[in-house]
Amino acid sequence: MRIDNITVENFRGIHKQTITLLPNINLFVGINGSGKSTVLDAIALSLSWLVEGIQKIESKGESIPFESIKNGQDYASIGLTVLENNRRYQWENVEFQRGYPADKSSNLLELNQLVYETQKGYKNEHQLPVIAYYPTNRIAQGLSQSFLATKSFSQIDVYENALGSYANFETFFEWFRLQDDIVNEHLKKSSNGNDNYATDAGATQQFQMIARALEGFIPAYRNLRITRIPTPQMLIDKNGETLSLNQLSDGEKNMIAMIGDIARRLAMANPTLPNPLEGDGVILIDELDLHLHPAWQRMIVSKLTEVFPNCQFIVTTHSPQILSHVKADHIFLLKQENDTISVLKPLESYGKSSDRQLEDILGVASRPLAIKEELHRLFLLIQEGNLDQAKALMSKLEDEIEGREPELVKANVLIQRKEILGK
Repeated sequence: MRIDNITVENFRGIHKQTITLLPNINLFVGINGSGKSTVLDAIALSLSWLVEGIQKIESKGESIPFESIKNGQDYASIGLTVLENNRRYQWENVEFQRGYPADKSSNLLELNQLVYETQKGYKNEHQLPVIAYYPTNRIAQGLSQSFLATKSFSQIDVYENALGSYANFETFFEWFRLQDDIVNEHLKKSSNGNDNYATDAGATQQFQMIARALEGFIPAYRNLRITRIPTPQMLIDKNGETLSLNQLSDGEKNMIAMIGDIARRLAMANPTLPNPLEGDGVILIDELDLHLHPAWQRMIVSKLTEVFPNCQFIVTTHSPQILSHVKADHIFLLKQENDTISVLKPLESYGKSSDRQLEDILGVASRPLAIKEELHRLFLLIQEGNLDQAKALMSKLEDEIEGREPELVKANVLIQRKEILGK
C-alpha cells in the first residue's frame, strides 16, 4: 500500500494543492510555518478513517476540526488516492463551517472498498499494511512501572496509537518485554525436559528482526535486551560496553525507539512473511532530524529505505545534511506566498554541500549575514583596486572570524597578486 497523491483545500494555510508522492522517500522542507506539519496532519487525518475501518467495520476516523478550516472559507476538504494491489482507491473528507449550506459532501465509497479488501487480506493472508505517524513530540523515556504490567497483543493491535498526536514509545517497550517473557518462559520449560515447550519461533524471530533493524542503522549497537535484576531495565551493547537505555542520549533513545517501533509494527502486521521488515506501509515522521547528530542525519534516509524497503516514508526536515543525501525529485519545498502555501521542486540537491543546501533550498545564509556582506564588500574592493581599504577590512574580519577562514586566505592572495602585477 502507498499513497499516490493528496489534495488539500482550505485546510489551515493551504488554499488548494494536489501533491503527487513517490513510492519510497518524500521529504518536505520549508521555514517554520510553511505548512510541512500541515501536510502530514492532513494525511494522518485522512488515513485515520482507513485505520479505524480496518479495526472495526463502519468505524469513523477523525473529522477535520472547525479551527483548521482556512480563514474566510466555508469548508475544508482532504482527498487521498491510495494504491493497493495495482488498484486506485480515492476518498475525500469534507467539513463545513457551522451554519453554512453543505453544497458538497464527503465521498468515502472507495475507502469502504479498501477497508473490505484489507480486512480480506488480513483474514486470508494474515497481512496488514503498517500505518504510523511519529510527531515532533515523540519521546523515549526510561522504563516506568507500567513496563511491568501484563499485556497481550494481537495482530490488529498494530494500529494502536498509530496516528496519535503524542508518541512516547511505551507500547514498543511493553511489546518487547512480552516477547522476552515468551522466549524466557519457553526456554525455561524446555530446559526442564518438556519437548513440547521448545523456544517460541515467532518471538525469537521478532527479537532477531529488531536486532537486524537496529544494527542496520547503527552497527555499533547490538543485543537489545531486558534485565529484571536488580531493577527492570532495557540494556544494549554499544561498542562493546553494556548500557541501560537511560544512559543513552535523547537522540540515541529516540532513534532506537522509533526504528524499533517501526520494526515491531511490521512484525505484528506480517507474521507469515519470511522477513517482516519487507512488509509495506505508510510511515509519517515530522522533523526526521529531531535530536540527531549531523552524522546520523546524513545516513538516516538511506538506512530507512534499506532496512524497510517496501515502506513509503513521508517526512519533514530542516536538515541540510539530510537534503544532501536525497535526490531533488524526492523533495517538496513549501513556501508561504500570497496568503497560501505553494509547493515547489528544487532543481538539484543530492551531493551538494550543506552551505549550498542552506542557501539554495532552505533560503538561509550559510554564515552570519553581516559577515557575508563584509566578505562580499572585501572582494569588491580588491576587484576595484582599493587595496588599502581592502587590507583594513580584511584585518577587521580576521579579528571577528574565529579560526583560519579560507575566504580571507583567498582575499590575501588576490591582494598580493594585485600588488605584484599591478592589476
